Amino acid sequence: APDQLNRLSGVAKQWQAAGHKLGTFSDALANFDKLGETCHAKAGSDGGTLTVAMKWGGELTGGGVAAAEALGVAFREETCRDLDVGSLRHDTKVYSSSEPRCQQTAAAFCRGLFHL
Repeated sequence: APDQLNRLSGVAKQWQAAGHKLGTFSDALANFDKLGETCHAKAGSDGGTLTVAMKWGGELTGGGVAAAEALGVAFREETCRDLDVGSLRHDTKVYSSSEPRCQQTAAAFCRGLFHL
């Protein structure tokens, strides 16, 4: 929508006035290449709205691991109180995307869930 584009343009001008450099979308992707990170981007438009989704790999942070493990513990305590953890380990299947951070998050959640 024109209003959204005007707001985006206004924010860009404020950033430039504050001394920040604004590059192109391809410049942003090139920075990931320089860092050796794999980056995937999807861009699409729906009428007057431009949507850009970027995701990149990398290691899950210590805070992310702790949060996922805590979520697993909370889930077990709230949802699986009356279940045997051994049975839960045997009967549960966990699915994750192939992204390393997703797999690391799933593993940390399972450590909390299965009390590992």
